[in-house]
Amino acid sequence: MKLCRLVRPLQNVELITALQDSSWVPVEPIEDSFSVDSLDELISALIADPCITDGGYDLHLVEPIYQLIAPLPRIVATDVRLWHWLCVVAFPHLVWHRWLGHLPDTPEEGLQGIGRGRAIPPVRFLGTASLNGFGRNTFARLFFAADRVSGDLERARRMFSSQELHLGLMDRELSLCKPVAATLVDWLAGSSDQEIRAGIKRLNHIGGGLVLDLLEPDELVELLNE
Repeated sequence: MKLCRLVRPLQNVELITALQDSSWVPVEPIEDSFSVDSLDELISALIADPCITDGGYDLHLVEPIYQLIAPLPRIVATDVRLWHWLCVVAFPHLVWHRWLGHLPDTPEEGLQGIGRGRAIPPVRFLGTASLNGFGRNTFARLFFAADRVSGDLERARRMFSSQELHLGLMDRELSLCKPVAATLVDWLAGSSDQEIRAGIKRLNHIGGGLVLDLLEPDELVELLNE
């Protein structure tokens, strides 16, 4: 199976019918795209492993997703149609298992909380073309987290060790400066959620008066520790 994207983005109102049967969703191959067969095999193995739950999927998938998408032109990587294809057409079962823990009997059950009560917001499948949206689409969040730290996959995995750290970085324009994002991961990884929130609040305060991308990492850490 080759990497593809949708001909047009899906809307929220179309998501249930697309998850019921994606064969009606028009797709197009990405020029010079790569095979996703190895990714398919990895996802199947992860789902079959009872020890892999929730954030464990992120830790195992951030590297293959980054390596798959990084060689593509930036205009392709930032195209929501690519991420819609991965989440809705190619690997919706991964989205269900990552956020719900199982395949629902119907998409309505999974998206609306019918029956078992737990629900997945549509943004986990669709996201949006924004910092917030890319940070919540199940596959896009993996790529852009690694991209935010210049492809340093060990740092990216440390970012995913905490949902608070991941969202705290991905939701803020300040961390689009890659050295700042890398420094913040090194400084906050392993901290409590409360410490992470305080650290990111401190970063926002510092960024209001200084141009952060002109600071060396040790200078930024010194300011953060004051």
